[in-house]
Amino acid sequence: MILTLARLRAFVAYAAGTDADAYLQLLLDQAEAEIERVAGVSGPVTELCEGGYPGLVLSRPIVSITSVTEDPDGSPLILASDDHRFTVGGYVLHRLAGGTNPRGAWSGRVQVTYTPVSDTALREGVQLDLVRMDLAATPGVSSRTIGAWSESYGNSAASASRADILSRLVQGPGMVVL
Repeated sequence: MILTLARLRAFVAYAAGTDADAYLQLLLDQAEAEIERVAGVSGPVTELCEGGYPGLVLSRPIVSITSVTEDPDGSPLILASDDHRFTVGGYVLHRLAGGTNPRGAWSGRVQVTYTPVSDTALREGVQLDLVRMDLAATPGVSSRTIGAWSESYGNSAASASRADILSRLVQGPGMVVL
């Protein structure tokens, strides 16, 4: 859970009551699901990469490595901590030519389980902005007219704004380093 209902209420003014709370919780859950779809889950993650290079770029910056398994020929090998290195807060995991299982480049499929840098504050901000956007939207209404006054709503602008909000979560370069 990123934002709790109580914490959300500190940022948005919305009607109180059981139905209002259920609606707000639904919006929170929907926003969290979108965040996880775009940025992955919080906490330790496992990525599967293809070898062939001395460095692998992971999708999120690294705090610590839990395990690295290299599978060059169908017999997976759990690597020792002296077989690879990374810079804390960096994306690149380097294969070392020295160490218990020396090799100058990653070979075959590589499974990396690691703890990424915490992005909780960023996720909270994105979730809050998504919920605020949903609360400001008027679903199912394309326009309103009252006397001489009229107002039109466009879904494309809302979709673009939603995509802009979610794009704040995309941090990594997502490529292999030679």
